[in-house]
Amino acid sequence: MGDNPYEGLRSLALSVDPARLGFQPTPEFPDVFGVVADLELHGTATLVCFVDGTTSLYYSSGGGAIGLGQHESIARESLAFLASVQADLGAFSTGLDTSPLTEDQYRFTALTFGGHRTLTAAESELRASNSGGATILHGFHAVIGAYRLWSETQGNGAR
Repeated sequence: MGDNPYEGLRSLALSVDPARLGFQPTPEFPDVFGVVADLELHGTATLVCFVDGTTSLYYSSGGGAIGLGQHESIARESLAFLASVQADLGAFSTGLDTSPLTEDQYRFTALTFGGHRTLTAAESELRASNSGGATILHGFHAVIGAYRLWSETQGNGAR
């Protein structure tokens, strides 16, 4: 069995140069060009979304799906997720948090034109948040839900 590409794909997403991808600030996304969302649940699931609709899902245990943004329903939810991150950027701390996640903890890393911004919290904290955490969490789950629906129609069954 080959090497697990998870760490390389995640690192690539976190280090991408927005100019190299042709991303520039827009009225809808003046700060954010992408988000890397990690969920720790018996291993890490990482969702990556960019403002062009590019969407991928990786698992630290191996596997995942690249190119999900080519499916309209998933791209639509990815852009809505990014809009929630843009709207609630004030809930994020400046910088990149690389500390290990604990079970049932989320980390949202906003990829902004000015650098990384990070929001790390347990699901219960995000749901109770008055500073945008609940909206961001909902956006994350909407993308995952769109992926599951698409996957079921393909007969693949989402993990």
